[in-house]
Amino acid sequence: MKKLSIKRKDVIQTLGLLIGILLVRVFLIDNVRVEGQSMYPTLNMEKYNDRVVVERYKHYTKNYKRGDVVILKSHKTNNDIFIKRVIGLPGETIEIKQGKVYINDNLLEEDYLSDNMNTNPQMKVVVPQGHLFVLGDNRVNSTDSRIIGTVSIDDILGKASYRFNILHLDFEKLK
Repeated sequence: MKKLSIKRKDVIQTLGLLIGILLVRVFLIDNVRVEGQSMYPTLNMEKYNDRVVVERYKHYTKNYKRGDVVILKSHKTNNDIFIKRVIGLPGETIEIKQGKVYINDNLLEEDYLSDNMNTNPQMKVVVPQGHLFVLGDNRVNSTDSRIIGTVSIDDILGKASYRFNILHLDFEKLK
């Protein structure tokens, strides 16, 4: 019977690899399973199998743009984790009227929404500095800034950049 020989160099290399993978997942990128239908039709087009690649480093740069799909924690709902779309940036006036979203009195074109999707209720909000106004793409089934208010940029955990579905072998960049 041959003796198994573990070399110190092999152990150090293996530990280094594991630590490297852990650091990448904690600080750079990760993947998250999407639950619920608040981002339909962008996410969970089939049967709750979508996952997203999350750029965690965006949490440290805090550089978000309108239209970005972000992962965030909400202190107002038991620290739940949400996935929503950035609609309003700091200092902007967001108005919802007649089922449409306006930013600083300009209609927001939202080609990612389903046909005939209306946004309600009517409201007008000025986004404070250091905050974002976020909405789900499925406006009739989304807990978002219409309910929880604007979200602190510090509560954004990262930007979702790709959607993938293992069961359907599907992978695409999010719009």
